[in-house]
Amino acid sequence: MMVIVEVSTIVWSMHRRLKKRSLKECLGGTAAYRTAKVRPGTRMELGALQHDLLLASRQFIDARRFVPIEPSCLLDSLSLLRFLARRGLPADIVLGVTAKPFAAHCWAQAGDLVLNETLSGAQAYAPIKVI
Repeated sequence: MMVIVEVSTIVWSMHRRLKKRSLKECLGGTAAYRTAKVRPGTRMELGALQHDLLLASRQFIDARRFVPIEPSCLLDSLSLLRFLARRGLPADIVLGVTAKPFAAHCWAQAGDLVLNETLSGAQAYAPIKVI
């Protein structure tokens, strides 16, 4: 139950930020939050953290279903990044595009581990920026 409250708070907060601030500010603010919460050198331990990353991501995804805001890749990826950072777990936002037809998408990823998208879904997009 506590995870549902935490995820709801994070998603609602990020939803407000995305409505009131520029995309650049939202991405930068989330990256700064991650930097402040995740200790340096943690990225070198991704193999050892894989279980924790998968467990926390699953908790987020399960709890996210109870938040009455339309899911979107940007909102959910930024929110997941904050959720993981609160636990000291490193992850990035990957922005990707397809050419024909043009489409943009994003997801959270830690090293090669895709956290809130299927691997085939992520591979359908060419990454253009990692934050």
